[in-house]
Amino acid sequence: MSAMVLCFLLGILLAVSHHLFYQHLNGTVVKTKDHQEWALRLGNGLALATKAVLIAAVGIAFTQHIWTIFRQKAITVKGIDAIFAAPNDVFAFLNREMWLKGFVGTVIAGLLWILPIVITVLPPTSLSVHAALLPNLTIQSQVPVPIYNNETYAELSNTLTYKGSRISRLIFASATNVAIIPMKPPYPSISYTVDFYGPSFNCTLEWFNRSQANNANVIEIYNFSNTTSNVLSFWTQINDKYIQCALYNTSFHTVFSFADNIQSTTNNRTFINAVKYPGSTTDTRDIPYSLSYQGWMDPISDMLRGYLYKNEAVDAVGWFSDIGLTGLIYSSDIRPALSDQIPDDPSIGATQLFIPLEDLLEEFSVNMTMSLFSSSLLSPSKYTTNITIKSSINIYAYNRATLLFPYLASIVCAAFAIAIGARAFGISGKSQSTSFSSIVCTTRNKELDDLLANDTLGAKPLKRSIAKTRLRFAPSEGRGRVHWAFRVK
Repeated sequence: MSAMVLCFLLGILLAVSHHLFYQHLNGTVVKTKDHQEWALRLGNGLALATKAVLIAAVGIAFTQHIWTIFRQKAITVKGIDAIFAAPNDVFAFLNREMWLKGFVGTVIAGLLWILPIVITVLPPTSLSVHAALLPNLTIQSQVPVPIYNNETYAELSNTLTYKGSRISRLIFASATNVAIIPMKPPYPSISYTVDFYGPSFNCTLEWFNRSQANNANVIEIYNFSNTTSNVLSFWTQINDKYIQCALYNTSFHTVFSFADNIQSTTNNRTFINAVKYPGSTTDTRDIPYSLSYQGWMDPISDMLRGYLYKNEAVDAVGWFSDIGLTGLIYSSDIRPALSDQIPDDPSIGATQLFIPLEDLLEEFSVNMTMSLFSSSLLSPSKYTTNITIKSSINIYAYNRATLLFPYLASIVCAAFAIAIGARAFGISGKSQSTSFSSIVCTTRNKELDDLLANDTLGAKPLKRSIAKTRLRFAPSEGRGRVHWAFRVK
């Protein structure tokens, strides 16, 4: 009896300790990975200890109660087997007699199965870790901005060849990825604003002369030509559209935002002046860095130059332009004419690219300029601005309901079982058990010896005649004295 009450009180103490431990951690900073792991280990340990002592208390109560059942009712040997096995064998609950003649004991046995699940699954999960934002911190720092150094952007020669290898690789990467090449921020989550000058396209719809195919079976889809005034001229079959995109010196007001190192940009741009093709390696009549702009322009011109046509006689497309390597091919002015040649590509957001070619070309040029920031050579950190740092820390969060409700329900159920066990102790006046010695002491009589005379091994299955025999725990006479034992009824 004392062991049952002691285990019950110890279970309450451990449950309260678990609650106080998690309450202490609630809202505190997770200092290290080891700190978090040990907090979770200790929580799991407290839950397991609580389960162990509460189940021990309920188990003792169950044992006390079943002996009361055996005193009050005659039960078959099969039913007695089921009652004894119920705490360890879930199939014992299939025995109908156990439910009919020992309903309360069966409920207590069910608690021995349910409480371990409730206590070990729910309370440990009441402690979690989540990120909490700290107040924003604003500091002054230097950030990348493009520096237009002619030798960096262009490989100059007397014939004005401006195809710088560094800028060419960057532009090709941006064009094929259909995105801005991101840079590495100084902090994972920051935002800042940069005002700078850079190249971009200003596209308009105009008419111009273009060469046309002589073959009647050839349907021209796209035609690009370049003029010496740094104006890109395009024609597309869809809508019979003529597009001209001029290179402009542009003022950019750009907000860079990073969330966990993921870059996003918002641009406001203002066209300053058109930049013409330089006449010599010293021609700076439009802007001082016109040669650098030309180094940006030439790789784009090479990528888009050429034409596309479809030969209906052989159902083939002539690809005489590298535009197919870029996202421009998905524009609403080209993609419909090549729908059987260009499959949808969700990986590059082809649906978002399905807009007029002139709009896509302007966006294309902005992506190219924004990609300059990713190169430390093209964009050294020389621009001073205020950057806002957004930082977070990991803290513990304790959900009290997830711990308290399961523990409270388990304690109430255990209290019910202990009350039943205490009542059984009061009736018998002695503490009973299911130990080997208890079984030996309660089965010493002639009636049982005769019943089991031919079944001394105790192996299963029992003979039907034995399984159906009803027994009751009652006083028995033998060897000149009275003792309690199971008797045949």
